Amino acid sequence: MSKKIKLTNGQIKELKGFEDVVDLVFEGNPELQAMDSRRSNDSYDLYTFLETENTRLALLHDFFANRVKIHEENPQLMELIEEQRNYMLKLEKEILTHLSGPQAPFQRRVSVIFNQAFGLKPEE
Repeated sequence: MSKKIKLTNGQIKELKGFEDVVDLVFEGNPELQAMDSRRSNDSYDLYTFLETENTRLALLHDFFANRVKIHEENPQLMELIEEQRNYMLKLEKEILTHLSGPQAPFQRRVSVIFNQAFGLKPEE
């Protein structure tokens, strides 16, 4: 892992001549030029990644900002959700009670199908 080094203005001026030497080395060596061209592709990939990441984060920000806004504007939201869950459980119990009795329409129809399938006499 490389560390970033902060350079003073004097150190930057000293390195300007060194940059010219590095440019001369790159011009004379084809392997180094190939590495340099790969770096340009890498920078394109990096740019594409950063663009997509920026889009993803913007969408997440919008999602959470709107959700928090709705929750702040409607603080009773959780109570309403809990009320609806309780209502659904009550309805489920009522429906199952109605359908599971011995004389329930569902039970009678299933018994008719079962009796016809196995040749049994229907119960009177």
